[in-house]
Amino acid sequence: MVALTGAAVVIPLNQFGIDGMLVDADALIPITYTTDTGIEVSCRYGVYYGDPADRTESDKQLATFVANHDWTDIGQGVYEHAIANPFVPGRDGGLDVDTQQRRDEMSLSIAIAHEIEEAIPDHLRDDREGLIESSVTDCQGKLH
Repeated sequence: MVALTGAAVVIPLNQFGIDGMLVDADALIPITYTTDTGIEVSCRYGVYYGDPADRTESDKQLATFVANHDWTDIGQGVYEHAIANPFVPGRDGGLDVDTQQRRDEMSLSIAIAHEIEEAIPDHLRDDREGLIESSVTDCQGKLH
């Protein structure tokens, strides 16, 4: 994973593997924010809904929504959510290696999923626990 700060480093996120199949991301969502220390961060979050071998109509509708939605302003909201709701090992899950960097990465990842899910209209939601099925990112969790 590479945080895109300063000079841009491009890593292809538009395709990734799910259950042994190579799929195109439904959307590459730009995550851009400024930290409390004034650092500007820019990274991307690719999402794919459903099982590529058996994609439902609901999955296709979600894919269409995320592909066409304007995600321009999501980044600062993601950052604010991550700061206000830090990942706490034990309470929120476990970490193989518990460092502040890993906690920040988890906080940012959870915040991105939360903000994307909040943007999805109720009529596109179904009985799933979470809406983000598969994702890939070059965001590194830079919060300070």
